[in-house]
Amino acid sequence: MIESDRKMQVHASGRRRAARMLEAADALFCASRAAAIVLGAAALCGERRLRGRPGRIVMLRAHDRSGHVSFRELLRLAGVRMVEAGRVDGVESDDVLRALEAPDVQALFLDGSFHPAADEMFPLPHELIFAARERNRPVLVHAENAARATAMLDAGADLVATGVDDAAGILAGSAPAIARCGRLFAGIGAAMVAHRSGVAEALEALGRTTPKRVSPGPVPLGTIVWKAGHDGELAGPVERPVTFPS
Repeated sequence: MIESDRKMQVHASGRRRAARMLEAADALFCASRAAAIVLGAAALCGERRLRGRPGRIVMLRAHDRSGHVSFRELLRLAGVRMVEAGRVDGVESDDVLRALEAPDVQALFLDGSFHPAADEMFPLPHELIFAARERNRPVLVHAENAARATAMLDAGADLVATGVDDAAGILAGSAPAIARCGRLFAGIGAAMVAHRSGVAEALEALGRTTPKRVSPGPVPLGTIVWKAGHDGELAGPVERPVTFPS
């Protein structure tokens, strides 16, 4: 019991630090990056699963080739069915939009670390995230590093799954989405809780790789004002410098 309490304390303080570094509303730790993807997909598609039917999630067919572990297999472990869009060498935006508009689709999964070849045509991730959010479909993105995770959250992703290999996985995102993931630790996620040593290692790695946003300080601006004489006549334009605090 004491060990369990210590682990939860480490997780609570670590979650706050991870969320702050990734600029997310909340975060939690999993046993691995793969576990974070499984837990995130299960949380986003869990509503239909609770009614006895597996949820469906849209995934670009080409994204399955980019990881060391098959994303297709990870999504199957989450208990969801996949709707694959596009080809292995490209996808049209209309193909993704049609898949998202299917009535039984609940979410979109993207591999944010995917890098297409020069001759392949793929929509930008932020375009797909925007399209999914317009259709009320939450988005889970796998991010290869902290900078990419923050960028995908800025683009509107509900959840990002990242982490440090051989240490811990990290799920970060909106508070409601993270809360849904946390509730699964009593079920499918019971075997996915990160060890406290993995949490510490992941936080240390995040501290090394998280880009620092530097304030530019006061920004000088030039504004044109008109100078008037005592008689009310305009004497001419005068440039006056103005600064705003950062």
